[in-house]
Amino acid sequence: NLTFLRDRSLSYDRLADLDSTVDVERARAGYAQSLEIRKKLAAVQPENRDFQQDLAVSLQRMGSVAPTPADEEHYYSEALRVAEAFSQSPSADPRLDSLIRNLRNLLGRGE
Repeated sequence: NLTFLRDRSLSYDRLADLDSTVDVERARAGYAQSLEIRKKLAAVQPENRDFQQDLAVSLQRMGSVAPTPADEEHYYSEALRVAEAFSQSPSADPRLDSLIRNLRNLLGRGE
């Protein structure tokens, strides 16, 4: 069930959010579990706005706990790619603009 999987990924994110201030390795593991689920959901329904936005946010979160600057840039770049691609869709969520701006700033590409 796709709804169950999405809810599960959100649970992993929430737990990782709590862990991120005290145990970065544990947070990274939680975000990674969420990311794997979100990749699958986005692949199953590429037209689904929520799944694409969730994927971009998950990639951003992985970047925030990345072990190296290269990994951080990789995750932020992937998040930006997903967000920008979907922002062109007629069903794009206006909140994507904020996410895109934030990612560009994180990558030093701010306007």
